[in-house]
Amino acid sequence: TRYGRPAPATLTLLLPKGATHTGTSLHVLGGDLATTMSAQCDLADTAETVDPGQRSYTLKLPPFGDGAIVEVLANFTVPGTLVHDAQFLAQPDGPTHELLFRYELASDALGVLETTGWEGAAPLFTDAGGRRLFGLRLTNLPRRATDRGVSRYVTTTASPRGYKQRFAASWADVGKGYDALVEDAERVREGYRAPFTPTGSADDKLTAAFTWVRDRIQRADALTVPWTARRGLIKPLADNDLTGTDKALALKWLLDTAGVPAKLAVARAASWPAISTERPAPGLFEYVLVYAGGAFLDPACTDCTPGQVRPSLRGGSALILPATQAPKAL
Repeated sequence: TRYGRPAPATLTLLLPKGATHTGTSLHVLGGDLATTMSAQCDLADTAETVDPGQRSYTLKLPPFGDGAIVEVLANFTVPGTLVHDAQFLAQPDGPTHELLFRYELASDALGVLETTGWEGAAPLFTDAGGRRLFGLRLTNLPRRATDRGVSRYVTTTASPRGYKQRFAASWADVGKGYDALVEDAERVREGYRAPFTPTGSADDKLTAAFTWVRDRIQRADALTVPWTARRGLIKPLADNDLTGTDKALALKWLLDTAGVPAKLAVARAASWPAISTERPAPGLFEYVLVYAGGAFLDPACTDCTPGQVRPSLRGGSALILPATQAPKAL
């Protein structure tokens, strides 16, 4: 709900990956408008989201008179179970009079609604009519500027079609969402021998393997390629066309060959809103690192040494796979 003003207004909504827009209507009351009206909003992607993988939409609202109130009903279809939702509390273009989030679950499902970065935000929970309800109501929010207040909802367990599933009751549950990355770590080697075999002590092998991979020529956009962009390594190595994901998987290959214990990890950049290590949630991480020798290795950072990560990740966090503990700070 937004108070009226003569200039066009916007409303930014963040959607889970795979959501499709099925319609939007406006309901305008009061002000200098004698009657209510409905209108279709323009829909356009914007860049700012709470988490990687979200889709951000800005609904452009036509001008509506001073003193009027506009109610926006935006409908989206999300395939499967809504496991995770995150939204900024404040809007970027102006103050918001009232904000209401509501999530309704089946009686056998469990979920959590929390907020960070905003004092006085107290989500409510109740059972009513055989359903579980989560709600959050805030009033008089200023325009979003440096404030990074966030609402985060997570379905921890549910029983769709009578089959109980654990979606995010623990970080181990969350880590299963990255199983394909771990499983593909060997497939991308395409049956070839490692292109380099480090020697010496375990520390020597780690340093040599890291240096060899780090110094391979990489693409200009190597640092922006997400963990989902996996492919066979032989041609990118031969063509000097490596991405950050390629390099992390190549480093894991060399360390495995050398007998140095190593795990893959997924990282979250410091530019995203901070997350709680006590509250598991899916979809938080974007880039691939390697964890070995008690340190995170980022071979796509061309001026890093073992234990250092690219500047955009410093101050962020990373989840070691398979997940047995909360994310670690970078």
